Amino acid sequence: EAGVAGTRTDSVIAALARIESGGSLHAIIVDKDLLGNEAAGLLRAMIKLCPSTGIVVLCEDPDREPPALMTDLVFVQKRTDPGRIIVAMVEAKTLAAQRQHR
Repeated sequence: EAGVAGTRTDSVIAALARIESGGSLHAIIVDKDLLGNEAAGLLRAMIKLCPSTGIVVLCEDPDREPPALMTDLVFVQKRTDPGRIIVAMVEAKTLAAQRQHR
């Protein structure tokens, strides 16, 4: 009913290509484990490629994530309920709007 359309990619390269191709992405949900050892750099690249898009990162322990990324991204536990992910998407979109006004 909300008019949400989703696109799923199975690799970081495919996700970055989708982001770079443009289009209207309101939010991205990414599993941090898929980013490997370069997670922080890849997340920063996503922020730069799509500054108006909210980014939610699924991870094991949100409290252990880099504080510098907390101002731009929303981290949630992988094993969370769908309602929490929806709230995180709204929070991430708000952070993206704030990021554009800095």
